[in-house]
Amino acid sequence: MKKSKKRIEKAVWRRRLRTLRRSGIAIVVIFLAAVAGWYFLMTGNEQAPEVFMTEAAPDFTLETTSGEDFVMSQHRGEHNVLLYFNEGMG
Repeated sequence: MKKSKKRIEKAVWRRRLRTLRRSGIAIVVIFLAAVAGWYFLMTGNEQAPEVFMTEAAPDFTLETTSGEDFVMSQHRGEHNVLLYFNEGMG
């Protein structure tokens, strides 16, 4: 009777240890996946260098949709200029 009780106790402890090991492995895998995701999220989002943010735009001339010429040098210091190309229009 005592031998069977000890066997049962050993089996229970083995199951508990196995569960703890599996849980530990799962936690480590989740942690590594989170670190890898954070790394790729932070390094994959490359922003434009600050040089482009602080330099003045070069002088250029473009035709507007109304047919007039837009010359950048005429608007220096007056307005913020957003240059937008709509690639869907032909």
